[in-house]
This record gives sequence, C-alpha cells and structure tokens, in this order.
Amino acid sequence: MAQKHQILMKSFAANYTRLLASALSEDSNASGQFIGHFFGNGADAARCCIPYKVYQKKMSNLVAKVSVSYSQMDKTTIVLAFTTLRSLVTWSQDNVLFEATLKRMYNEFAKESKVGGGGYSVQDRLRLCQNCFVELLSQNRAVGY
Repeated sequence: MAQKHQILMKSFAANYTRLLASALSEDSNASGQFIGHFFGNGADAARCCIPYKVYQKKMSNLVAKVSVSYSQMDKTTIVLAFTTLRSLVTWSQDNVLFEATLKRMYNEFAKESKVGGGGYSVQDRLRLCQNCFVELLSQNRAVGY
C-alpha cells in the first residue's frame, strides 16, 4: 500500500510542477489571479514534493519566480506563493535548496525590475516582494550570506 501512495505522490508532484510551469510560460496568457489558485493549498503541495529532490528544486524555482513578479501578479498570489515557498524551504531543511532559492529570487527580482519598473501603481506589490525576500533571507542568515 505504501508503494502505491509513493507513486501517487510522485505523480502529483510531477503534474503540479508541470502545470505551474506551463501557466508561467511566456506563451501563456494566464492571469495572476488564475496562478493564485495553484497556491490555495500550496503548503500541502510542498509536502508532496519534499521526498523528491527534482520536484523540490523545480517547485522552488517556479514559486520563487511568482513570489517576486510584482508587476504581473496580485498581492494575494504573491503572499500565497511565498507561503508555499517558505513551507517548502523550511520543511526540506536543505541548505543547498535554500541558497539556490535565494539566488533564484534575487535574479528573478532583478529581471522583474527591468520590466516592472517602480511606478506608483506597483509600489505596494514591490514592497511586498522585497519583504518576502528579506523574510526568507532571515530564516538562515548564515547560508544567505
């Protein structure tokens, strides 16, 4: 019975990350609100990805991208994505994953800053993304630096 559960969890993790990557692709015209539905139960999805290193990394990269996309996503989506990311990084207790996730967030934020700018209409979401990055960094400062 346990073997069947592992197969189902691995299948879920693979399909979840594939669907999220498809929704975030440049070809897709999915709205930020639609993408927010992926993170309604994000902590549970993160738990399913934890046993599988490949899906941990894929999910952390995708969710890091969403959590700093301030010009494309709404506040609710950013907060839900960050909560999912924080759960994934905390529960995995993997310093390599944590460091890679921080680097990914930083690089995605730099890319987003080129496109999204800092106009008045995005200031609150920009500040939210900055706070998400700082909160994640504060979880393990030794690895972050």
